[in-house]
Amino acid sequence: MSKLNHTPGPWKCWGNGDLLLSVSPNRASVSDICHIHLPHNIDEVKETNANASLIAASPNLYEYALKKAQDGDMEAKNMLDELGIGD
Repeated sequence: MSKLNHTPGPWKCWGNGDLLLSVSPNRASVSDICHIHLPHNIDEVKETNANASLIAASPNLYEYALKKAQDGDMEAKNMLDELGIGD
């Protein structure tokens, strides 16, 4: 399995005002992973917050899938391969 070259986790989702979320390793980070603009519709805000949380969980999800693949889990290995981050 190849190791990704990404900003180490954990990542967190931070509110940066009324219309913006940031995903970064910590609040003081100068380089955020991403900025997510919040929509005005409350239903879309809930979905956007859920998406930001999923992005923030990415390092942990990757590490879990990598460990499972290394332990012989073919589903995890195939998933990493489909993402282009397998062997």
